[in-house]
Amino acid sequence: MNRKNQPIEFLTLRGRSGIFIGLIGLFGSYFIHFLIKNYSNNNSWVGFLPITFFEYLIFAIAVLMAFLAILISFTGARRRARMAGQVFWSVATRKNVLLFSIPLFVGFLACLYCYGSGKIMLTPGITLISYGVSCIQLRISNKRQHFFFGSIHILLGILALIFLEYTVIIWGAGFGLAHLAYGIYYR
Repeated sequence: MNRKNQPIEFLTLRGRSGIFIGLIGLFGSYFIHFLIKNYSNNNSWVGFLPITFFEYLIFAIAVLMAFLAILISFTGARRRARMAGQVFWSVATRKNVLLFSIPLFVGFLACLYCYGSGKIMLTPGITLISYGVSCIQLRISNKRQHFFFGSIHILLGILALIFLEYTVIIWGAGFGLAHLAYGIYYR
């Protein structure tokens, strides 16, 4: 394979990118947990929000977290490609983006269905499972550690579906602690 066409890990989680994504995941999940806890106890200003606005607020925080994670990943991958003298948006990278995106899109559709049918507490588990399947998809054409990383997310997603009262904490462990550990270990 030509060095210019080698796949760059488009959603790189190694080093600083993984650490920053982990910190975003931990902070975001803590903030969401804080909001849910205060909303259910009517302890603060959050308790006075209408439920639909509260759900939109939680959704907006999750979308912001995902946007920041993707932005950091792409920036880190582009920097790594430039340092290695490789083309960032190569044919192999586009293939990896497609492999990664399909399970995420299916998970997104499942989350929309859960939201529409009033089962919003299932969405963190579904996002963990679909993200884990996406990582395992990358194992087909990329590195072995994606299989292990994806398996951890699938296991945490199943736990989040079983233990609904801890779903946001488990979600934070998956998108926060797992990314943080991955970033530190594969530095």
